[in-house]
Amino acid sequence: MRFLALESEDILFFFGALGVAMAIVFFISRQRFGESTMEKKPEDFVAQLLPEHLATKEEYSNGLLIYIAAMISLLIGLSFLGNPLLELFQLKFANGTAHAVAVPIIFALALMGLTKAPYVKEIEWHIRHFAHQHAFIPAAALATTETLTAAGFDFSQYRDADALAEMEGVDGADFDRPRGSILYDWARLNCLLYALKGRYEAYLDGKLLQHYEHDLSSIYDRRQELVSEVVEFKRKRLENPRHTDEQLRRKLKTALWQLYILVGCAVRLRAGSESYETWRRFGFKLRPIVAPPEHRDAMVVGLAVMTVSVFATVYAAFVLAQTGLWQPGRNFPIKAYDAFIWAISGGLVHGAAIFASNHIRSHLNSKDRWFSTRGARRVANPANYVRVAIGCGVVGYGVLFLWSLLFGQPTLVMAAGIMPFALLPATTGAFYAYHLDNVELASRSPRHREVASQALATGCVGFVAAGAWLSLGDQPWGDNIDYVLLITALGMVIGASLGWYIPEAVSQSRYDPLDDAKKERILSLEALAAEKFDSFDQAQKWLVTPLALLKDMAPSAAAATIEGYQEAVTLLHRGSP
Repeated sequence: MRFLALESEDILFFFGALGVAMAIVFFISRQRFGESTMEKKPEDFVAQLLPEHLATKEEYSNGLLIYIAAMISLLIGLSFLGNPLLELFQLKFANGTAHAVAVPIIFALALMGLTKAPYVKEIEWHIRHFAHQHAFIPAAALATTETLTAAGFDFSQYRDADALAEMEGVDGADFDRPRGSILYDWARLNCLLYALKGRYEAYLDGKLLQHYEHDLSSIYDRRQELVSEVVEFKRKRLENPRHTDEQLRRKLKTALWQLYILVGCAVRLRAGSESYETWRRFGFKLRPIVAPPEHRDAMVVGLAVMTVSVFATVYAAFVLAQTGLWQPGRNFPIKAYDAFIWAISGGLVHGAAIFASNHIRSHLNSKDRWFSTRGARRVANPANYVRVAIGCGVVGYGVLFLWSLLFGQPTLVMAAGIMPFALLPATTGAFYAYHLDNVELASRSPRHREVASQALATGCVGFVAAGAWLSLGDQPWGDNIDYVLLITALGMVIGASLGWYIPEAVSQSRYDPLDDAKKERILSLEALAAEKFDSFDQAQKWLVTPLALLKDMAPSAAAATIEGYQEAVTLLHRGSP
């Protein structure tokens, strides 16, 4: 309570205000989580949809839970640090400060954007964006859309005379056109719009379709406008079988893409993991969808395992110190509640390191700067682990510094003294990225090596950090050898607990909907090539041969993106209407 400057009679009021502030954050966070973190672009239809429509109820609830827990944890930490942070965030008042009892409510309002505070809004946005990613927003919706785009289509239920009578501009021959052709896309668009006219209402989320009724109506209107263009295209095609119209092709693909998004999200919201049968009713030819593995958040649960391990280790050290076997040094934990303090400190510092590691890795990966290539294989780049270690060390040091403010005034000596301990979160962050790479590249070591290597590395770093701290404070080693040994043991416990849990949890629960959609596209392209060519060898040769029209990429490589897949399919059936 040092920086809160509370009188004893005010402590109860402070915790009451903290409870009110937590309630404010809880109720406003539920609404704030529904605000998108995607950049709004006119051409990006997915960005126009609300987060609640881009995830199933289960996914949305998981993300919301992470968001609320993170916001409340941040609120508690800020509240205990008190007025110094109010000044840092430039939350000033008439008397230059605020009574500590009011601090939690002030921070709650700032976190929720109800007051002007530099940096706070950005912190909240990053936490919300992180939680959206863990709810697969918008990854799952995009993956569904890409899967529907790449899927085959069964036109049999749309061939009868009544259906054709409603689908102006479509004739029976359009159903037999090759995949990727203009008339094939035209027939597919008309069939889906025909099916949506009340025929499959029971399988779709009505609230979503009602919310985006204007967008759906816009697709119907564009379809009507395209009728004359398609009729003209067919006429010219009769005169010149090689005639094509790229503008018409783009219009059809855009309309189909938007329709897939609406239909995909409406089905996922209604049926969840059971959506496979619904899509088959529309006519999509999909392989049975394997449900994602049980969700286990490697970061959250791994940190919980580590924090409990730290608590148990420090508490065991405290109990051992009570036996009288030796005289504990001044830095050794001699009170039971020290175990709580050390455990919370470890959880905050290493949690921040893991979060920073995940962020740095994702950022560099999105820019294709994370992995190196060796021939056709992706390999890990050791230089990136150094970058991650430096970033996590800086973040960990910042958290350590703020945590230290709870126990003493900020001084240069304190700032320099905690610097060696930044090596611990730096090691944790680098190993976290290393474990993720091994899982993604399928290059994991035996589990005992994963545990032993991280335990040994973190233990050695702990030994160095403790020794450096003692040297900076001119404290003799002889009187603090128990402290050095404890920090070394804690480093080993932290490394062993994270090395034991995180790689295995990531391996078992790794689920990337966009990666699954990419694999489906590649399999679909392989099947189409097998149908097109006379032999398997010819199909395989075409799949791996770089083509100028695919920007010198092989069709199988181009299929990594939905645009490349569509271009490859078009080239496969070039010359077809």
